[in-house]
Amino acid sequence: LNGRRVETSGAQGFSDFFDLNNIPLAAVDRIEVLANGSSAIYGSDAIAGVVNVILRKDFDGVQASVTYGGASGIDEADANLAWGKEWDKGSVSIIGSYQTRGELTASERSITSSLDFTRFGGPNNNFPECSPGNVYSIDGITPLPGLGIATFAAVPAGFHGTPSIQEFSATAGIQNECNLLASESLIPATRRFGVFAQANYEITPSIELFAELMYSHVQQYNEANYQGLFGEPFFQFFTVSASNPYNPFGTAVGVSDLFTSLPREGTISGTNFVRPLVGARGSFLDSWHWELSAWESADFDKQTNPLLNADNAAIQNALNSSNPATALNPFVAGPSDAQQQQLISSFFTDGHSTYLGREQSINGFVRGPLFSLPSGPVEVVLGGEYDRGTLMQDNIDLYYLPPNSRATYHRDSYALFGEARIPLIANHSDPDAGDVLAVTIAGRHDHFDDFGSADTPQVGAEWRPWDELLVRATYSDAFKAPTLFQLHTPQSASTGIGVVDPTTGQSVSVTVIGGGNPNLRAETGRSYTYGFVYSSKLIPNLRLSITHWNVDENDSIQNLSPQFIVNNESLFRGDVIRNSAGMITQVNDTFVNFGQIDVAGLDYELSYLYQSEVGDWSPSVDFTQTYQYSAALVPGSAPTQRAGKASDDGAWAPRWKGTVGLGWKLGPFSANLDGRYVGSYQDYDSTRIIGNFWFFDGSLRYAIGKVLSPDNQNTSGVYVQIGGVNLFNELPQFSNYQSDFVGYDPTQADIRGRFLYVQIGTNL
Repeated sequence: LNGRRVETSGAQGFSDFFDLNNIPLAAVDRIEVLANGSSAIYGSDAIAGVVNVILRKDFDGVQASVTYGGASGIDEADANLAWGKEWDKGSVSIIGSYQTRGELTASERSITSSLDFTRFGGPNNNFPECSPGNVYSIDGITPLPGLGIATFAAVPAGFHGTPSIQEFSATAGIQNECNLLASESLIPATRRFGVFAQANYEITPSIELFAELMYSHVQQYNEANYQGLFGEPFFQFFTVSASNPYNPFGTAVGVSDLFTSLPREGTISGTNFVRPLVGARGSFLDSWHWELSAWESADFDKQTNPLLNADNAAIQNALNSSNPATALNPFVAGPSDAQQQQLISSFFTDGHSTYLGREQSINGFVRGPLFSLPSGPVEVVLGGEYDRGTLMQDNIDLYYLPPNSRATYHRDSYALFGEARIPLIANHSDPDAGDVLAVTIAGRHDHFDDFGSADTPQVGAEWRPWDELLVRATYSDAFKAPTLFQLHTPQSASTGIGVVDPTTGQSVSVTVIGGGNPNLRAETGRSYTYGFVYSSKLIPNLRLSITHWNVDENDSIQNLSPQFIVNNESLFRGDVIRNSAGMITQVNDTFVNFGQIDVAGLDYELSYLYQSEVGDWSPSVDFTQTYQYSAALVPGSAPTQRAGKASDDGAWAPRWKGTVGLGWKLGPFSANLDGRYVGSYQDYDSTRIIGNFWFFDGSLRYAIGKVLSPDNQNTSGVYVQIGGVNLFNELPQFSNYQSDFVGYDPTQADIRGRFLYVQIGTNL
């Protein structure tokens, strides 16, 4: 953020990323992507590059906009207001934004409305946990009394009260099936607002003070499924005793059902993000510059999980009860009266948790010419940085953790860094075109108090054989430090976890020890790029670049499944514990270092500006070809090729992705049309080929104020804009993503569909 790193968001400690929703969108000026390893400049995490979000500053006046848009089943409204003032010795600005967005559930899209994917060539993944539910014999073999040879029957729809066996005769041998995920949020409802303020003041001609303050609040409602009963054979968590007054079968039976009269499960989160920063910059010795800044970046996340904790013992007691006042009736399409509703509600309580992610930092550097060569001055940057990171998790009433379990982790680190640009051959004929040959060298030393140190070099070269052509290349080492979560999460035991012992083929219930591993090493990587940029003089405003890139990553930090460790017992010696009879009793499943990824490709960029009597036209083409993506993420296995081949672990990429764009401007009118392409790829765990589709986005803007009141400063900046994303409503294809449990590939497809919007704004 403005060249300074941000913290791991507290609620994302496991995944280790910063939640970009914390940044008010109206405060963003532009986003720069440095697409090569950059640990020598930015430190940890920059193995493949850096995304730098640059915030707006130094503007004068008032800017405001209101936007409303929507797609089928979901809408969104945004409002932004910005004020800025500049004067001789400084500036100040304040930017505010607000957004509200509705929810899109799985039931509102055809491909996710049912998990019966047979119409797409996939399986039927609908579930028998429905409302109304189903009844089963205990062993799945013995017929249900009074229903002939049927071992299961569907609860009749619309029936209330005490059922009879005769009423089940019409549904004998039939199951109610439904989409267990139909009520889940594909896109969660969200409310967010944020403010960004910045100021700078020149106290002397050589010293300037500056400050930033960002605050945002994000409220998100990520709804999930309803609580329910699982009672089908081999998965019978609950049975209904023969003494239950609502059981007409006279014997114990299994039952499945959803409690749709209760609110949905899910996560309701409220995140407050704050980032104050102060600093000073200046100059000395005529051509040297310095900067010193200190900041804190922190987010506080409070989460509520409605109905997360189920009292399974109380549920089973209610299914066993012979008293109509305390017995649960699972043979209806919903609670038949207030007493049943109150009973069902008493089985569940909410879960609560809070998270904190914080980064406190001080950074300083000096920049200037160290000495001069015949080709020009050698420019250097020398600096240092100190960081203190904090991750806190306070878990209250979460069934899978000890009560009121709190964990706070800290990390102190410091870094020394330097960079030098050395001109080797000057361009004496046209100095403004740049040096004929120059080399950039950078290096950084990072030390962490919990895992050790890392040294990362970087080198780059630029060569201009003639003014129109720039040839460039880079090489860099990089690293990613183990996260606080991965290192220090207390180890805990989970009992009753099922695994299959490959030596016997039998399922066994084991204790799994999970948590942090203080012996983790940093992930390491190296990257290199080379390519050229051609700016034509024969065809002004034409620019072409092609860049080859390669990124290697080693010692990836991963959390394996217990079954994977059991299947590869010889590779994880000591992590599979067996008793004297040879039966598995325990699996140690903490974070581990292993794995190698090697990715290479080409970036193609072409842009042009054509000026004519009918407007300025700016076509562009940006494509990435990933021709190699090999990964060895299974210990002892050979690398597998994932270019154009989807993989469940996420380590893959389509061979082709890119954008084709066309901009146009004429007087008060401006328009943009973009086509985003995803190339074909092999589906997850399948030979099916999917992909090969386009999304088209467009917008048209009319500066109405310049036409109606060109001389009125107060209204000349008024504009109206209409546009759309995914204009042709390209909906997702069927995919085996996550073992065909979702129905489409959310990493590539657009489940929202066609989204149209209108915006009215002003620049004063």
